Amino acid sequence: MSRDEYAAYLRSPWWQRVRRVRIHYADFTCNRCGYRQESFEPSDKRLEVHHLTYKHLGAEWPWELEVLCEDCHAAHHELPPRPRPVCGNWWPVRAVLTRVGVQLFDRMAAYDRRVSQRLAQHR
Repeated sequence: MSRDEYAAYLRSPWWQRVRRVRIHYADFTCNRCGYRQESFEPSDKRLEVHHLTYKHLGAEWPWELEVLCEDCHAAHHELPPRPRPVCGNWWPVRAVLTRVGVQLFDRMAAYDRRVSQRLAQHR
């Protein structure tokens, strides 16, 4: 996928929906520094959704996306990769949004808490 195609994907209604869902279920909190945004309203820092891998671009798995504030996202691209936790069975975000609904979103929130705890152990 070219840079232009990727930029178009990030502007697509589908990605904007995935992004909002992921930020919402991360409780509007950066997974690295803990910065908390109150809502989707503009604030001093913006929360962004970072792709940990591009393997399933367009049908991302929940653990392939990480919510970061813009400062942590910028810093991430200047640092060596960090160890990633081993994850259980999850469905792609597309299935979350179209079939499963709230039950899997609750599991995603629990997953985010476990990931945050594991990342804290590696710091």
